[in-house]
Amino acid sequence: MLTAYDDTKLVQLIKEARSECDFLSVYIHWGVEYEAYPQDYQTKIATDCFNAGADLILGAHTHCLQGISYISEKPVFYSLGNFVFGQNIDKTAAVKVQVSSDGTVSYGLLPVYAAGGTTKLMDTNCASALYQYMTQISDGVTIGADGKIN
Repeated sequence: MLTAYDDTKLVQLIKEARSECDFLSVYIHWGVEYEAYPQDYQTKIATDCFNAGADLILGAHTHCLQGISYISEKPVFYSLGNFVFGQNIDKTAAVKVQVSSDGTVSYGLLPVYAAGGTTKLMDTNCASALYQYMTQISDGVTIGADGKIN
């Protein structure tokens, strides 16, 4: 069982899983609904997760996109918004992770929207606006025209 705001059990599970995988992603339900910026406790939990051995953190819950930051050279996607939900969603995203044979990792955003119960890729103009928005609300991160995160 995991508890809100106390990441002791989560940290232990990450430490146990670290030796069993090459790349460890952690998916966390956190944040304040409809807030574009993360709370201090989210950054603390992310730091604890990375110190325990996580390689990537993907967050959800806020019903909106939150920014991206790097902690210890590893990315935190604080919230990806609503990928599939019972209402129209004008902007949300999925994360593309590529791990090469030499261990190099690259990240990109796949910009999407949902309408009529279907999630679809955005057109180029909408994608560009989403990348600009995500760059604006992120800490030290830029997103290229191809969605690649720098």
